[in-house]
Amino acid sequence: MIKPMASICSLAGAASAGFTLIFALGACAAPKTLPVDHPSIEQSVMPRPAWFAFSDMTASVTPCANPEYFEAEPKSLPGLLEGLPACAVVTLLPGHYAEMMPLELEGLTLRCKEPPLLDGGLNPQGCFLRTVMPVRIGSFIIEDMIFNGIATNYGDHHDYGVALYIVEQARISNNVFNGMYNHDISTKENVGFTEIEDNVFINCERHCIEVGQNGNVASRPQQSGTMVVRRNRFITPALHAITQRTNSLLLIEDNSFQDVAARSIQNWPYWQHYDAGQGPEELILPQGPLRTIIRNNRFEGANRLQFEGRGITDDSVLIQANSGFFDCTRLPLTPSTAEAHQWVETSAPPQLDPQSDVACPVE
Repeated sequence: MIKPMASICSLAGAASAGFTLIFALGACAAPKTLPVDHPSIEQSVMPRPAWFAFSDMTASVTPCANPEYFEAEPKSLPGLLEGLPACAVVTLLPGHYAEMMPLELEGLTLRCKEPPLLDGGLNPQGCFLRTVMPVRIGSFIIEDMIFNGIATNYGDHHDYGVALYIVEQARISNNVFNGMYNHDISTKENVGFTEIEDNVFINCERHCIEVGQNGNVASRPQQSGTMVVRRNRFITPALHAITQRTNSLLLIEDNSFQDVAARSIQNWPYWQHYDAGQGPEELILPQGPLRTIIRNNRFEGANRLQFEGRGITDDSVLIQANSGFFDCTRLPLTPSTAEAHQWVETSAPPQLDPQSDVACPVE
């Protein structure tokens, strides 16, 4: 079982400061040390969960064994979630569901009884969901939902479609994200292995996906492990499609990006001191190696890739076998972001893997 948490309130760390619907599911600079005069990380740093550096791209999410099965509608679901057994599969009946926060389970699968799409549009008999925030779940799976919430704040539950906290493995598949969130999906803290597959993201307001969002600090290390983003469609995001912060391995393959207003894929390290419940702290570096792999994707219209250094030397990007046009640049770690860290190894941008088949120059 996942150990209980002292306070759910401590989770809410500092957050990142009509349309036509036509879709289908499916588809180096030399390193140097910066002159940042900060003490080294002490050996008393809180240990991360054992799964934080999970980096097996061939793996898949494993549901918990021997689940109990339930069915729920909007009125009965809150009570059911409070009394679930350790391993459960819940099928939701069509309707409109408010935010939910399942806590401390061995495993939980949530799926809608009806598909999210019907005749090329949203299924009016689908499951419309505002927000789900699983906390300390061994294996979390959510399928076939329509996320249609509207963000009214930054960093609270209305900010997110799916926000994951201390989850060993998660699968988010075959959903439609059709709301107005600041983060449609976010791995907030120490999420081991995440699969995001066969979803549709429409007009994301800020970040369709943000991986390893929270600041990484000594009192609460928050590096996530591996995320696989596969066979999703990103349709005209209003800002960014995929943003990576403190995360070990990100595999992006077989997706479609259509006219992304800002950046289709970016590395953007946390840029300021972070409050994990004990006041603002200096950031600590993620543990390497850090790998970003972008392959077999299709880019349509305006798209841009941008990769900023994350302060360690062993950080690389592989870009291979994609189709369509996109701009690509790599950037050094900014001085102000370096100053927010206890120390950094390098200001250099991520290295471009020599097997890449496109240029991604340093800007």
